[in-house]
Amino acid sequence: MKKNTATTISTLVAVGAISAWGHYYYYHTWLPKRRYAQLVRRFSDGGTVSGGYIDHHPHQTAAGDVYMTAYDGGLIIDDVMYAFTVAENGTVLHWSRQHVKAGSELVDQPTF
Repeated sequence: MKKNTATTISTLVAVGAISAWGHYYYYHTWLPKRRYAQLVRRFSDGGTVSGGYIDHHPHQTAAGDVYMTAYDGGLIIDDVMYAFTVAENGTVLHWSRQHVKAGSELVDQPTF
């Protein structure tokens, strides 16, 4: 194998690996964190946000006739839990109040 061919192949493999990592990082780390921070800012006007989470594994969901990537999560606002589904473009697709007091199921959990 010639030197130029080996260099070209190794460069293409490296570019492919970097592209795959960038795609994974964008959809599984950066975008969910950004959407969560936007929701906290958006709903902090209605009360004190004391906690929450967002799932970093996107799923496909239907919004009318369109399928889009979405993330599930929850927020605790004034000791009331809310569940949400947010699309990758920032649109809140689902928002519902949960019928559980925020701290009630965490009483027997160990703290670290």
